[in-house]
Amino acid sequence: MRSPLHAHRSLARKFGSGMTCKHRALGTISQVRPRVRGASLRSLLYALLAAALPLAAQSPAVVAKVENLAFEVAPQSGSGTVIEQTRRVWKNLKGNPLSVRAFVAGTKEEAQAVQRELGALARKRGKSAPALSVIQVGGLPQPGSKVVLESVRSVTPAVNRHGLAFVSGQPVSQEGVASEMRPLVEKSLSALQTAHRAAGLEPADILRITCFMSALGDIEAVRSATEEEFPKAAATYVQLVRTPQRSLVECETVARLRSSPTERLKMLSPDGLPKSPNYSQVALLSPGKVAFTSLRSAASLNDADARAVFAEAQKTLAGAGADIKNVAMSSLYPTSNAASELIRKIRFDYYDSGNPPGSTMLVFEGLPGAAAFGVAVVAPIGP
Repeated sequence: MRSPLHAHRSLARKFGSGMTCKHRALGTISQVRPRVRGASLRSLLYALLAAALPLAAQSPAVVAKVENLAFEVAPQSGSGTVIEQTRRVWKNLKGNPLSVRAFVAGTKEEAQAVQRELGALARKRGKSAPALSVIQVGGLPQPGSKVVLESVRSVTPAVNRHGLAFVSGQPVSQEGVASEMRPLVEKSLSALQTAHRAAGLEPADILRITCFMSALGDIEAVRSATEEEFPKAAATYVQLVRTPQRSLVECETVARLRSSPTERLKMLSPDGLPKSPNYSQVALLSPGKVAFTSLRSAASLNDADARAVFAEAQKTLAGAGADIKNVAMSSLYPTSNAASELIRKIRFDYYDSGNPPGSTMLVFEGLPGAAAFGVAVVAPIGP
């Protein structure tokens, strides 16, 4: 059997002279000079390269101190291929990311190419690979933009002396497909304010806000609303799927605490917000070590495949000194309603049903490799 590098060189000979270096394999799509032009050929190239090359390195989990974590959203790029944009946006990130969440407005093959490229870019910086989550979405705000990156990095001196709050997504929906999201966003922001007050937070304490929406038609009005409420927060806005079936907004936040929790991890479900047996509204995380896991994906809707994902997360956390029964935030990425139902069916065979984690779960356009769903978690280490 030929090595991935031999396969790659064969592809280069077939499709053009732009692909000649193993470490640049996924970054030279724009340099290829094929005889046939068009989006279909580009998709074919991504698929062939995905099959020929090994997955880029990503850490199963990274460990850092809560008090040193900084949250950032890199400026987007509106031109070039998805790989060119990934490189450009990566350069805009500060320091060496510990955890990266990438939203890709493109095909599943492009999402997989971004996954590989991010691992390669991390290696080029001479640092260990970050915990990585790559999610295919329906759209991004900036015209022409295909990639947005959220990152978590460690800084000194400590910036979160009392710890962090992870606030679950606050869902607001209505029947019909609307292009204007601001009315729904304002309701989600109002629910977030209720959660923040319960945690003793002020608007200036919000470090990052991510709003998942069914449309981006009035994105400037949405930006204005969120910036008015949380002026210091890094912000991400994504359209969940290309063809929504209803109008939906769900915004989540990460915030700096003003006083340390009495417990290593304390869950809140304050009055004024829905009481759900499936998730807590707020997770308060005191100073100390914390683990971020990479996205783990289920290949199918088979029950065994689904359980294997949670079992792998359990093993990864245990290896880092954390416990899946003690998760602060669970980010769940189903790609269909059936996947959502499967997650609901099995997650509390692993999570603590008596003290559920904070969570955001929405149906997304897709995941690399056409996975059915993905799971990434944040969990404290030690008492």
